[in-house]
Amino acid sequence: MWRVALALELGEPGRVVELARDVDVAAIPSAGRQAAFYGDMGRGLATIRGREAQAVEALHRAEVLAPQRIRTSPFVRETVSDLMRRARRDAIGRELRGMAYRMGLAAS
Repeated sequence: MWRVALALELGEPGRVVELARDVDVAAIPSAGRQAAFYGDMGRGLATIRGREAQAVEALHRAEVLAPQRIRTSPFVRETVSDLMRRARRDAIGRELRGMAYRMGLAAS
C-alpha cells in the first residue's frame, strides 16, 4: 500500500498500477486506509490516457469506504476536476458527475 502511494508521489503512474495488483485490500483493517489506497490508485489511473473509467471506479470505491475523507481530499478533488475537464460532457459518465456534485465541483 505504501509503495503505491510512494510511486504516485514520484509521478510513476504505471508503477502505481503494477504495485496495486499485489495489494490485498481486504487485509487492510481500516476502511480509511482502504479508501486512501483506492484514492491513490484512482489518482494514478487518472493520469494514464484510456484508463479514466478505471480511475473513476477506484475513486468511487474510495468514496464509498470513507466519503468525508475522499470528498474533502484536495488531491482527489483535483483529480476529479481534471477528469471532468478532460472528458466530453456527454461522455463523462454518471459516476464522475455524481462524485463531482457531492464534492461541490462544477460540472462544466
